[in-house]
Amino acid sequence: MTGVNELAPLESMGAVLAVWAPGRQLPPSLRLAKGQDVLSAALAAGETWVEANGRDGLVDVLPSLLDEGQSACVFANLAGALAAEDSREGRVALRELGELLKINDRDGRDLVRSLECLASRDLLREREEWVGCTAVMIGLSAADGEEVGEESKWLEEFAGEAGVLTEARALLDERGKDDLIEKVEGLGSRQRNFLMANLMVLMFVDGKWSGEEQAMLDECCEKLRVMTWEAEGQLKAIHTMFNLSVFG
Repeated sequence: MTGVNELAPLESMGAVLAVWAPGRQLPPSLRLAKGQDVLSAALAAGETWVEANGRDGLVDVLPSLLDEGQSACVFANLAGALAAEDSREGRVALRELGELLKINDRDGRDLVRSLECLASRDLLREREEWVGCTAVMIGLSAADGEEVGEESKWLEEFAGEAGVLTEARALLDERGKDDLIEKVEGLGSRQRNFLMANLMVLMFVDGKWSGEEQAMLDECCEKLRVMTWEAEGQLKAIHTMFNLSVFG
């Protein structure tokens, strides 16, 4: 771990969140990522660095510390941490960091919009909607024949309560994934986009690519009538947020 006057690129993630999103829940890319011990230590080191050097110190070192890919990942994770709230404070924070890291304005706006869609849980209001969408999520997680720990954690978070998850598993067993996709086709466009974004998280959360999961994701995108540009924007934003490999 670096000394108090030094800051490693991954540690800067913790520093950025401490300055621009204090007290917020970590985004799924940081809550559920593999290697939690190393990641947690790096985030804590970043917070400690800010305590010693302050916001101004971070503003001074950050632009020269991160390369383009690292800058995009840090920006995406701040956007992910702020996505659940629609506040002036959050918009100001993202604008400040975007300018500091020289994030393209249009790319930054598109990324923020996609991650806000991911966090828009208020779009589903009825229990039946939550059960149906959760069942589709379970179907995707099991498409490659296994549901790993990180996927299970994301499913639990998405469902919100154990009863919804239990009902969704029973519904999947009863109806099968093809019927389930048809069951949620009648959702509104913003609801379908919300589901699609959360399905994409399942593709990244376990750190492995699966052809079977990709095929089902493509099928969902088509049957849910998600516009190509919308799906591509969601995929780019979520990949950028999860792409911690840029830190080596």
